[in-house]
Amino acid sequence: MTEDEAWEVFGIMHDEEKVTPAMRSGYAAPQRITEEQAFSRLMLRLGHARAKHPQFARNVYEAGAVIDAEMQELRQAIGCESRQRQIDEALDVAATAMRFVMGEYE
Repeated sequence: MTEDEAWEVFGIMHDEEKVTPAMRSGYAAPQRITEEQAFSRLMLRLGHARAKHPQFARNVYEAGAVIDAEMQELRQAIGCESRQRQIDEALDVAATAMRFVMGEYE
């Protein structure tokens, strides 16, 4: 079985679209969404983050570390995961950055 065939089977097993080499590499054409859709997704992710982690951070340094950890997850997703996973991780970075901007670590 070739690598492409394996990814196709993976996609079928997980009810996902066929994962092409370009998608795996992160170089697939990005799915365009409107600004309104992007901010709506961010607000949903922010609500989810607050529910999952009510205390974002205890101080500015810990807040920076949380943002850095989310950035590392985004870098990993860009390296080897689907476009949707990359978007999810980017939204996590944005949500943690917004919590920093709003001073939720104070």
